[in-house]
Amino acid sequence: MSRDSNTILLRQQYTGEPRQAAHAFYQARGLYFGLVPDTTDPAQQLLEAVLVRTLARPHPQIPAHAAADTFFGLRGVSPDLDTLVLWPHPDHLTQLLGRILPVRTDSGIAGIPGLQARPHPSRTDTLLLARPGHRAHLTLRARPATLQQTEDHILAAGLEPLWPSAPRSPASGRHGTAWSAPCRPRRRHCGAALCAAPACTPARGRTGPVPRPSPDSWTAPSPSASLPALSARPEARPEASSP
Repeated sequence: MSRDSNTILLRQQYTGEPRQAAHAFYQARGLYFGLVPDTTDPAQQLLEAVLVRTLARPHPQIPAHAAADTFFGLRGVSPDLDTLVLWPHPDHLTQLLGRILPVRTDSGIAGIPGLQARPHPSRTDTLLLARPGHRAHLTLRARPATLQQTEDHILAAGLEPLWPSAPRSPASGRHGTAWSAPCRPRRRHCGAALCAAPACTPARGRTGPVPRPSPDSWTAPSPSASLPALSARPEARPEASSP
């Protein structure tokens, strides 16, 4: 196997992304920024941190089935310098999106407050997830029809979806100001569920999220608390860690 093929395979093992996505990253970036680059935008770091906290600590009222052999319904991610592409498992797509997008529950807002979804302008298989007026975003490989399916999924549970296609109560327009930093943004860390590597410590990079009871409100943990995040980052550059 060639050196390039080994590098692409190594990235796949860390991220869980399809081979064509790993190949596209390697063609565009090479190893100039490392195998799994850190995002340089603090707002993007924060959005990714909130995403993982939302997945790791789901609201108990949001319906979701067990997503065995997946990372909370994800089969992989594609981290880059300015964005994170989410590759959902097709069997868990509706439940996954229902946990990410904001939903009004009896005890407050579940999901990522203020987040909205819109179709990608040039791809029919992609949704862009972002807060209005903010550049930081997530890219989800899912067709626009998934939004209606997710809305039906949430309404069937007796809850109120808070994204544009859904009817809103007068109070629901205020949900966009409800979120704040749940933790200090750090480097991307290793999601052990997406790769065969053992879980990392905070100093090593991306740690795998540990499910905990859903908090009653967004609060900031102590500075020593670890930050869970998606994808993976090796300790050394691939040149020193070729298979």
